[in-house]
Amino acid sequence: VLGREVHQDVLGGTERCSSPSKAWLLEKSSSIESEDLAYLFDNHLQSLPFAYKLYVADRDEDQNFGSNGKYTEQITQIHSKSQDFWRDSGAEDDIRLLGAHGEDLADRDKLIPTLKMIFGRSYHNGYTVEEHATEIQDLIERLPGGYSNPLLTFNAFFSNDAGAILIGDGYFEFQQSQGLESVGPSYAVTHEHAHHLQYALSDFDSDD
Repeated sequence: VLGREVHQDVLGGTERCSSPSKAWLLEKSSSIESEDLAYLFDNHLQSLPFAYKLYVADRDEDQNFGSNGKYTEQITQIHSKSQDFWRDSGAEDDIRLLGAHGEDLADRDKLIPTLKMIFGRSYHNGYTVEEHATEIQDLIERLPGGYSNPLLTFNAFFSNDAGAILIGDGYFEFQQSQGLESVGPSYAVTHEHAHHLQYALSDFDSDD
């Protein structure tokens, strides 16, 4: 939803910003051609790294967080402490912690099965998943920073269906830009873990 608002604001030329995150995303979007930005959001490129991790990747795949794994130790430690705390309180379920990376989209062996899962019924002899993957990769390579562009991974959420917390590299980049590098990663994990508790207590109806 935020991505769509950013797209509309860029096309409309408005300077209105309702939050630091929206202002930051608008700034990151400002150097992208409007046609490329429209394609990015119309084809849900900002969801692909998360869909790959949730539904395609091997469950035993090693996880890292932030550019070059910068926040991996911090994130995994706070997640382990959160799990231990609630386990001591009687909660028996284990929550997976997953990192989403734009670089995964550079690997066609990861990208193509993800596209098939999301867009499978859209492909036919005149337009194949391989052609779609090539279009997507060509576009990403035009973005500032290429596969590391934060628009591809600016999100953090808990998936009740998958029993997993997902945090994208773009989210960490935003936190760093706001001077929250020391506490932001820990906040992200504990905030999303709290959403798990809301689901467990039947007080929440949708992913956030």
